[in-house]
Amino acid sequence: MIQLTDELPKVSNRGLTLPVKCNGGYPCARCAKQRPDGCQYTIPNRRKLRESLRAASRTQQAVPNLVSSVATEHAMLAGPAGPQHTVTPSLHRHSSPGDEEETAIPREGRLLRDTQGKLVFVGDCAPLSFLQTVRKLISTCVELETTASQERDPVLEQVEVRDSACQTGLTPALVQKACDNFFRATFGIVDLFDESFLSEMNAWHNDDSAGSAVKYLVLAIGLQNDDDVLAGHFFHKGRKIALLHLAADVEISTVQAFLLVSVFMVRACQANGAFMYFGLAARATYSIGLHRAEVNAYYGPASQEQRHRLYKSLKVMDLFLSVSLARPPAITDADCTVPYRQDDPGKPGSSVDGLLQAMLIIEHIVQAVYCERKISLSIAEKISEQLKDWASRRLPYLQQTLQSTTDQGIIVSACQTLSTYYYAIMLITRPFLMFDVYRALKEGADRPNTASPRTSSLSNKRMRFTESCIDAACLLLDTVQQVLDRDIMPHKTPIIVPWIFTASLVVCVGLLGGLGRVLEQYARTSITALEYLAKSDAHASQYASIAESLLKTTTEFLVKKDMEERCRKVKTSSDLFGMVHRAYNDTSTGSTPSSSSPFMQETHPVTIPNTNARYTTADTSNAPLPETVCSLGLDADFFLLANGESWGTVAEEVFGTMNLFPSFESDRMFHAYH
Repeated sequence: MIQLTDELPKVSNRGLTLPVKCNGGYPCARCAKQRPDGCQYTIPNRRKLRESLRAASRTQQAVPNLVSSVATEHAMLAGPAGPQHTVTPSLHRHSSPGDEEETAIPREGRLLRDTQGKLVFVGDCAPLSFLQTVRKLISTCVELETTASQERDPVLEQVEVRDSACQTGLTPALVQKACDNFFRATFGIVDLFDESFLSEMNAWHNDDSAGSAVKYLVLAIGLQNDDDVLAGHFFHKGRKIALLHLAADVEISTVQAFLLVSVFMVRACQANGAFMYFGLAARATYSIGLHRAEVNAYYGPASQEQRHRLYKSLKVMDLFLSVSLARPPAITDADCTVPYRQDDPGKPGSSVDGLLQAMLIIEHIVQAVYCERKISLSIAEKISEQLKDWASRRLPYLQQTLQSTTDQGIIVSACQTLSTYYYAIMLITRPFLMFDVYRALKEGADRPNTASPRTSSLSNKRMRFTESCIDAACLLLDTVQQVLDRDIMPHKTPIIVPWIFTASLVVCVGLLGGLGRVLEQYARTSITALEYLAKSDAHASQYASIAESLLKTTTEFLVKKDMEERCRKVKTSSDLFGMVHRAYNDTSTGSTPSSSSPFMQETHPVTIPNTNARYTTADTSNAPLPETVCSLGLDADFFLLANGESWGTVAEEVFGTMNLFPSFESDRMFHAYH
């Protein structure tokens, strides 16, 4: 029997649906006459009700303020001749004192074309996505004549060379050379074999077993730097054998084979193909239980260690492809018991441990910031603690390795690991950099310096992350230059190519925002490094061209700004003494960086044979009016304080409306998503 309490509602369920008055009894008067056993009361979830009412109240307060900004953003992105769409704001703001400073932003993908003209998805954290943000910043703040083409910088996918008949005997010298090159090229990226592998290669008979696929692919990667034709022949043969055994006989060698297929294709600038074939390796991993420590232990200590090393290698390649293309990873932690997250440099482990731990931090950044599409000082500070902990355990050894070791594979591996660590810092701090540079370009004389002590304190905290972004880019370029100076950097080093390109974008943005003219030297260092790698890397060739054009556009803008400042000072002198400087008046009207600059135009596919700086205050007294703020791709309240307050001043509130994850602005995208 139901006991009546004050928690029950005043009206029964039947009384809510029928136009009769309920007396609140049990059973109620209506049910007592018809169905006494059918009288029911539903206890409301008061907590959910309170939360629902609170959320509705917040939405009613927030939406009116957001409609105009979102509509303006959409109109400016579509352009005057673009299609008209109705935008429904879906943003909300948590404004209670105990809530975290988070703002949800609608998800919008970015599509770029490959060399065949097909659309390819690239997420927000990819280097090419960051490039579009930088272009939009320049086209808005530097006042280029026209907006750049919306479809540019295709995702380069090097055309795969067809297999050609190649009669080459596997001599011991060739096998030895290929194996040595393979271990140097993959050290620190994949860890699949031990010292006995070379003897297995020498005793190997050319058959069509699953193990032969692995050996052919090892030869292909080992010969990739010296003989593209022979390497391609071995690659096609190894891949064909692996595909034949995929459905019938899945084993460790199957996983190794498709992992090596991905490695070869990444080194051949076929990132999309590598991403697809790695999916086969991931599925094969789950099918043999490689992700379960208890299953691996069943095969004995030696095999268990080999399987754990293979799983770590899979995670490294998976996270690299995921981060560089900004796509979801193929391997997750669901049902995984392999202790690959444990990091103890003092104990013997895999050669990929350092790079893997840095990649795991990047994975956390992508999930916490770029997937959730929110950023805050508290999130950045928490992730900075992880990076600081990694540096305390890994940085001294890696820096010592670069200075004292002579082995090429170990040095390049240390360079790749350090570069990945610096890239992680840039990834979490670049939203702060973009805001500070934008503010430096758009404000100045338009806004008096009346910031409150609280606002100044918050600005100083944010500026620390801006400076860290610049420092990380400079240190990354210093590290790469150190290896280049020793003349041991191989031309095929695909792991660091996107990291160098991101560093070049960061230093050019810092230079544009007046964060130190010494950054021009670092920009030229990045171009030199990319041009060196471009001898065998189509992506590096494309990135070098973009970085050079960006530097040219940036320096032209800075020269123009200096001349305008000089003219203002000359006018003051002329008013004081009657001087007339016609030369300054003539040169001050120099043209702005033209939209014909290669940086602002469509970049055609490239086909090839196969400091911490002293920060200065930018002079922005001639900045454009703030009305153009929406053209960067604005959204509401991106950065908020922990107590739900905004930054306070007008300039800080501008930061609250910056969408640091701008969408792909073509008409095709708007038709697809709206």
